[in-house]
Amino acid sequence: MAPAIQPAHRRSADYLDADHDGFNNWKEWRAGTDPPNAISLLRMFTPTNSVSGLIVSWQSVSGVTYYLQRTAQLDDCPVFSTIHSNIAGQAGATSRTDTNCGSGPFFYRVGVQ
Repeated sequence: MAPAIQPAHRRSADYLDADHDGFNNWKEWRAGTDPPNAISLLRMFTPTNSVSGLIVSWQSVSGVTYYLQRTAQLDDCPVFSTIHSNIAGQAGATSRTDTNCGSGPFFYRVGVQ
């Protein structure tokens, strides 16, 4: 019996995870990271407190524009609100301060615009 032919989109290198970091090549390309390099990925760092609010940081690259979102609950369908957008990425890491975080808890995510 001949092997089943997979749809063209499933054979694409875009859907491979060359470095096994959980992000396929297309997502890495979109985020400006290096697909065969496992330490080159879009990831968040532990937030830190400051006088003006909670500082949220992530591994980033220059030339990429990011957004930062927040939610108060991680249920089946969490609703995230954008708290910062059009953030110009910096080489190494980018940070934004959530000045309206109140008493929390809050959960954050960052994405590429």
